[in-house]
Amino acid sequence: MNMQTVLYFVSYWPQPSFSAASQRSLQLIQHLLDAGFEVIVSADGPFLPGLHGLQSLEAMGCRCLRLRANDPEALEAISQIMPQVVLFDKFTTEEKFGWQVSLKAPQALRVLDTIDLHWLRKGREAQVKELDRQDSGPWSDHSILKSPGTSALIAQASGDLFERELASIYRCDTALLVSEVERDILQQWCQVPAYQLFTNQLCYQTLADFVPSSIEFTYRQNFYFIGNFRHTPNLDAVHWLKQILWPQIRQGIRDQGIDGDLHVYGASSETQAHRALHDPKGGFHLKGHGTEIDFRRYRVNLAPLRFGAGIKGKIAEGWSYGVPAITTPVGAEGMHGALPFGGSVVSTTADFVAAAVASYTQEESWIQHSQAGLDVIRAGFSLDEQRIGFQNHIKDCLEKKLTLRQNNFMGRILNHQSMRATEYFSRWIQVKQKLQHQGLV
Repeated sequence: MNMQTVLYFVSYWPQPSFSAASQRSLQLIQHLLDAGFEVIVSADGPFLPGLHGLQSLEAMGCRCLRLRANDPEALEAISQIMPQVVLFDKFTTEEKFGWQVSLKAPQALRVLDTIDLHWLRKGREAQVKELDRQDSGPWSDHSILKSPGTSALIAQASGDLFERELASIYRCDTALLVSEVERDILQQWCQVPAYQLFTNQLCYQTLADFVPSSIEFTYRQNFYFIGNFRHTPNLDAVHWLKQILWPQIRQGIRDQGIDGDLHVYGASSETQAHRALHDPKGGFHLKGHGTEIDFRRYRVNLAPLRFGAGIKGKIAEGWSYGVPAITTPVGAEGMHGALPFGGSVVSTTADFVAAAVASYTQEESWIQHSQAGLDVIRAGFSLDEQRIGFQNHIKDCLEKKLTLRQNNFMGRILNHQSMRATEYFSRWIQVKQKLQHQGLV
């Protein structure tokens, strides 16, 4: 039997420690390789020798190439590859390449990885920013979403992202989600059939036989925050920490005769504007892109997210090292199921400060929260469980592909030529580029 091929379209070359989204892409790739697939990865970004993301993928055993959007050569390449499975890393990637796959590899199973629901995140962000304007300034308690559910108002606030992302989900044979909460939103509120949706978490391994203890509490020092600065929920959180939260947290622990600093890690944090946040005298240290972070050095993880969606890798990764997290309802959404949260979930600035100070200074509370986080990781983020579940789902979808498409009436409508606006817009760009190259426009 010939090896089956997966063509994976990604927005950028994923690399370890860059973001939770990068880790997610690399995990899915490894799951597919472990299942015996050949994996070809294409990113619409620079294809340069020595690029770290490319090196990581090639070391895993992937073949890498660059298929450009709006390029006729991409059509020919897809036709030559003839993949059995095509995976898109988000709905905007599917918009660029989905029509080309339908045209040149119609037999391929089309899989959309949502990462998180972009319309949900952007709609919440728009709502928070509007509350900021109404309150004549950011970071008021009114702008912390206390109820992180969905509504028509959030969809409306997202602009056209709601319609675009939902259309992309329907155009594919199956959509991957990282959060049961978002699966419920799509299934119950958006009426997406359950058979089109599959929840597959990010994977984290806990330290072997690690048990939180008084010795561990004493050994650990300082707070930390981690997050890609290109991701607006992270950037908003960093500014909230700098302007409001951290000065109060620092004063709170000092009032108890305890010292501690905040270390902030994040890809894309090296711009001049971001470097201006660095304030060693104030205990606020901007550490840059932390590729090798010893999480076992830290006592508390601060994640003050006012908006967002999906699974928060920054929280789960900390839990895997026994670090409790202080976060908001949006930050905790979809993270712990019926189990206790590994830390504190708060809805006001005062409560965030109080929870951070308590977790940092109270040994018994810290041990309890550290253990709770480890329990969540072991129960819901297991590498073996998620890998096997994903592999079985892809296998099952390949076997039932014809039935999936027969039942997906909305997808058939959206793939009809009269609805394929993204294809015709792309073709218009191709013609325009050709005429420009010929000097005719």
